[in-house]
Amino acid sequence: MDIDAHLVQLPDEHAASLATRHLLEFGHQRTGCLATAKNLTFTNARVAGWRRAMGERADDSLIVHASRDSANGKEATRRLFRACPNITAIVCLNVIAAIGALRQIREMGQRVPEDVSVIAIHDLIFAPDLMVPLSVVAMPLNEMGGIAVKTVCTPPETAKTTISIDCKPRLILRASTTRPAGLR
Repeated sequence: MDIDAHLVQLPDEHAASLATRHLLEFGHQRTGCLATAKNLTFTNARVAGWRRAMGERADDSLIVHASRDSANGKEATRRLFRACPNITAIVCLNVIAAIGALRQIREMGQRVPEDVSVIAIHDLIFAPDLMVPLSVVAMPLNEMGGIAVKTVCTPPETAKTTISIDCKPRLILRASTTRPAGLR
């Protein structure tokens, strides 16, 4: 999407790939993708990262889009399990939607991580305090904020630019991911 503005871009593709690879290394073969709204720059990059990590296992039936709130995350997780009841892990491309995913999994009578592992992109101050502490890929939001402020405070140029953040996302492992039941 073209807009007449500067764009400060996080390493979204790398973050989604990192989260997905973590689950694949644990042995999860059917890993769903709870994506954010379609056709957003960061959604496209994160889905591309999930696809890249999944390789030949990438399947459109494993992707469900939802807006970035817990109610939509819950509903999207319900749709994902209806389409693919045998998934053992979910990469949530938004941490707030992941809260809804955790709720839906619990309401379906499944346990995190014993039945379904969940990992999200972005960290929340309360993520370690959830009933099941949420594994996340922390993004360099402080760096992004600094660059955004600097960009806004500089005299405007005629050409708008895309600025990519060079800091790498960090995998923070908590209790919401483990090996699938058959591999423990």
